[in-house]
Amino acid sequence: MSDSLKLISELATGLNSGDPSEDIGTPGRVDRVSVLDLIIDTRYQRTIEAAGARNIRRIVEGFRWEKFEPLIVAPSPDWPGKYAVIDGQHRALAAWLHPDINTVPAVVHELNPREQARAFRDVNKNRTKIGPLHIYRAGLISGDPSAIGIQAVTNAASVEVARFNLSKANMQPHQLVCVNAVGKALKRSGFEAVSRALLCLRRAAKGCDCSLMSAWAVQVVSICLASHRSISNDAMVDVLQSVDLDTEVKDRADELAESYAKKMATGADVLARMVQSAGAIAA
Repeated sequence: MSDSLKLISELATGLNSGDPSEDIGTPGRVDRVSVLDLIIDTRYQRTIEAAGARNIRRIVEGFRWEKFEPLIVAPSPDWPGKYAVIDGQHRALAAWLHPDINTVPAVVHELNPREQARAFRDVNKNRTKIGPLHIYRAGLISGDPSAIGIQAVTNAASVEVARFNLSKANMQPHQLVCVNAVGKALKRSGFEAVSRALLCLRRAAKGCDCSLMSAWAVQVVSICLASHRSISNDAMVDVLQSVDLDTEVKDRADELAESYAKKMATGADVLARMVQSAGAIAA
């Protein structure tokens, strides 16, 4: 059996259960509910804003049943035969919009509106958010091209993606946690520039107590090297060892540009001029 497969009892060993609740309520029944019978109680549910609309569209475009979590619903006392969605509003709307979906799996709880609102609050308050590093590792196992690309470029630069989210002070010079930034840099600047940027940042941090590979640094150095190919790795390392990217480059970019994308491009230009002024650009 693979060492990565663990019984739940193994993972639970040593965990503090606290003071388990005595009133655990009644288990809901698992059912399939028609999308036509779903309703939203706007007194406690979130409004659909731009980010939510984009999320709904992504669910529709990438719909697969193995990715669809059952909704949590309750029969409506005010609208017999209808079910109020407590958890899964975006999924419910995506299912309704998809032409091939008629019913969805749901866990049905007998709750009045006040209890529904309380359940909505507690489900969202207690949810453990999945971070980029978890998504990256799952992407590697599933064969996601973006995750594989990140792995390839970090391997090329002898850089390690940390398994857990670490503070900058606790990272080694060869480690990074900003996997999303690496993915964005690959799309914008290409494999060669990003691998050189990671290599330069790793070399510049050698002998330091922490990594220099922040999301800002990875993207700005990658853009700089993609735009100024004549800059050698040695020249970039020399400048990175002599400047503070956050104060001397990022602060200057913040003064000159408004949007984050423009700030990165401006920061790359500022960095390139620093290298040039040091006489480090090859003729």
